[in-house]
Amino acid sequence: MTRSTADLPLFAYAARRAEDEARARAEAALARRRERAQAKALALTIALEDQEKRTAARLREQKALLARLRTDPRLDALLTARRAGRPITEALAAAERMPPRAAEPGAAAPPGPYPFPSPRRARTG
Repeated sequence: MTRSTADLPLFAYAARRAEDEARARAEAALARRRERAQAKALALTIALEDQEKRTAARLREQKALLARLRTDPRLDALLTARRAGRPITEALAAAERMPPRAAEPGAAAPPGPYPFPSPRRARTG
């Protein structure tokens, strides 16, 4: 049997009102905590998706670079010479004497062996 607030004494009415207000504050606090947790989860999801995109792009770049390295005859000559036990200076010199790899279609021509002037060379003119 539920009594209306008109039937309650004044102190009971005040107590029920205080309970109702406390319940409302608790429900509001719970709703705020849930919203914060949802916002955190969404931010984490966005950050992970962004990181996944960056990682995928980096892996694509590395895969392309690895493909280029596998077809580079100068690198192959250097590694072969090093595996054969030749000193690094000899292996590098032999690899540098080889002609550079042919340019890929649509790529700019590779720069010469020294794209920038040496600071030791005296400039004339």
